[in-house]
Amino acid sequence: MTKKQPVTLLPYHKTTYRYQKLKICNHCRQYTLIADEPCPHCGRDQLISIEKKAEQLAQRSTAIHVLLMIAAALLGILFGETFLQMGLAAAVGAAAVAVYVIIRERTKSFFAMKELGQLIERDEAKMIEGLFRNWEDAIELWKTEPVNTYERLREISTLQRSEMIRIQQIALLNTFILRKDMEIDLEPIMLRHFEPMLAELIGEVAKVKRDAIKEHAIKYMVNYEIEVLELNQGDQLLAQVVGAAVRMRTYVEAYPNFIARYARYLPKERFLRLYNMLSRSASSSLGHLTDEVYRIYKERYQWDADFQSGSKGL
Repeated sequence: MTKKQPVTLLPYHKTTYRYQKLKICNHCRQYTLIADEPCPHCGRDQLISIEKKAEQLAQRSTAIHVLLMIAAALLGILFGETFLQMGLAAAVGAAAVAVYVIIRERTKSFFAMKELGQLIERDEAKMIEGLFRNWEDAIELWKTEPVNTYERLREISTLQRSEMIRIQQIALLNTFILRKDMEIDLEPIMLRHFEPMLAELIGEVAKVKRDAIKEHAIKYMVNYEIEVLELNQGDQLLAQVVGAAVRMRTYVEAYPNFIARYARYLPKERFLRLYNMLSRSASSSLGHLTDEVYRIYKERYQWDADFQSGSKGL
């Protein structure tokens, strides 16, 4: 059994769009997802965001067009036969440049987004190559710097949503001592198949940070309940998830039979929460759960003062 180690994880910076995680090197034009480090390809400290690169390309496009307009005006002046024609060429050229610059300045966000779209389409192969390079670097650090590896994989999974990378993150998280103050989000690492490590991780998270257990985690444990029960202390893993689920009535109403099967494993304070929830608002759809909770109450807690204060009974 791998000994778990205490760790400190950096907060995960979320972005509005996934592509905003990408950085590009202004020197070698290679891509990476690992910020605040030199370019992993050339070693230069010239990484900028892909959005900043698109802005630069839009500005360069504007500058080229302005130069072409100035050149056209100069040709008009050069080939003007009279001072009037030369003056008109200069005036028209200056006016055209001024109008063009004003229009581009007011619509610069549009042209930046246009350049961004073209950049992503043009450099797709380079981006994939950069992600693969990031993944190789992360795996090399696994034994010596597992936290660094996990944080890198977490960034990579923003764009590369593969089952393998998710499993690697799960394996690493299972070697860490999890704490309530940690930023833990299970949704990005949920799998489409049963994986014992994920079931164990969900159970551990349910024990230390109940509010991190949401619909996707509960549904996963419900779907693979039989497989979880075959694990060592599988019933306790399921009970931990039920203990986290009873914090919200929405989950209780969505999975009443699942909760009923493991209600007897709940510690007193979690069972009391469930008991009070059902006491305050009975529902015919929760009939079996209500009956099971009442049975456990009569068997263990009917003389417990905590169950009498403020409770109307079931």
